[in-house]
Amino acid sequence: MPVIMEFFWAVPVAAIAAGLLVGAVMRTRCRRRVERWAHRLVKSDAKLDASTKQLAQARKQIEKLQRELSEARRAAAVASSQLGSQRSPPASQAPKSASSNGFADTMPM
Repeated sequence: MPVIMEFFWAVPVAAIAAGLLVGAVMRTRCRRRVERWAHRLVKSDAKLDASTKQLAQARKQIEKLQRELSEARRAAAVASSQLGSQRSPPASQAPKSASSNGFADTMPM
């Protein structure tokens, strides 16, 4: 009978020990998973910050290029108007269209 009593108490103790072991393993596993996900989150936040910064720089560059383009177009328009006023032929020397209706003659000869 004493052997059965020792075995009787050993089963619950073994079950409790196994439960504690499984709990410790699962806790460690879950902690590692959480740490991995936290690390991934930090990396994705860093990538998001970097891409946001690049986007802001690209927008600034686009605005600068648009300003430069408008200034260049303005300067070209001024130069063209000055050149046009210097070279424009008088109205009497302007070429006349052969068609009386104002449209180009596109019919084959």
